[in-house]
Amino acid sequence: MFHVNPSRFVYRLSLIALLLSTPVFSGCIEAGLQSGVFACNTDSQCPPGGFFCDNYFNTYVYFTDETAEPVNHNYWGFCQSEKEVVKKQNNYHVEICTNGKDEDADSLIDCEDLECQTSPSCRQQLQRECGDGGSGTLDCESRLGFPLIRQPTGTETQDAETTCPLAVGYYGTGIIGVPSDQACLPRCRLYFPNKTDGMGLSDEEDFTGSDNYCNTIMNPLLITADRFQIAPYRCVHLNESDNEAGVKILNDVCVPELQDNEAGSTDCSVCTTQGKECLVISAKNRLNLAWEYNATEKKLFLKPIDDVGETVDATAIYCI
Repeated sequence: MFHVNPSRFVYRLSLIALLLSTPVFSGCIEAGLQSGVFACNTDSQCPPGGFFCDNYFNTYVYFTDETAEPVNHNYWGFCQSEKEVVKKQNNYHVEICTNGKDEDADSLIDCEDLECQTSPSCRQQLQRECGDGGSGTLDCESRLGFPLIRQPTGTETQDAETTCPLAVGYYGTGIIGVPSDQACLPRCRLYFPNKTDGMGLSDEEDFTGSDNYCNTIMNPLLITADRFQIAPYRCVHLNESDNEAGVKILNDVCVPELQDNEAGSTDCSVCTTQGKECLVISAKNRLNLAWEYNATEKKLFLKPIDDVGETVDATAIYCI
């Protein structure tokens, strides 16, 4: 668990002032002034002076700044300061994926660490060392597994609590049909324009950034079920929960488009007749979702539109 750094808010305000008073660096893309940071895929896209590219979801699932989101949501992370690295409860740091150090003291460095498995640099290393004919130093058998966590041969069963880092994957409510402690779906986030108070029912373009993000991070070498090897992927909304800072966040995950034999299925018989396991994902119809303003909390939340005359639930069944 992460603690919320008391200096974080002051730091972000000072960074916003800095960004407003200085020219934009070449290669940097501003993520939005509500976050006060740059969107990035690599460290080289961050400003000089001790900044590095950190997984966007480290901010989203652990901090109070849950409204921040990269432009078009097809960037992997935010530029963070090495002086303000998010700390865990045991005072170890979040893993920086490109510096050859073990910040979180789990004996795993950079791309060996599950927290880094979706980072651009580690996706490239996975392909280079674990793809066909690949060879290298990376432990290819212990990498992350989507949608089922990887079970190393000759060891006791591992669960998602230890093999599905919160800032990389999601497990729990909304995933049915397989043991919840053995499922891990990659996180995404449905993209909406900032400060919107609603949307039309046909604004599919609002999700384009999140779909692109899913199609980027779903490296076949991270996938543990053949059904999930089939692109394209889309970002769907499961539910809301409190993050580690006690702030409500949206739990959205990447899933493949349904095949014809799976689409419209209401139970697992479509899979059992094929001798396959059934993975049920209890999602929402994203065309029937909209932002709802909560006057008490003074925040916007993604909510189902209940009066559209169409179903809001969009349960998906996958044969794996």
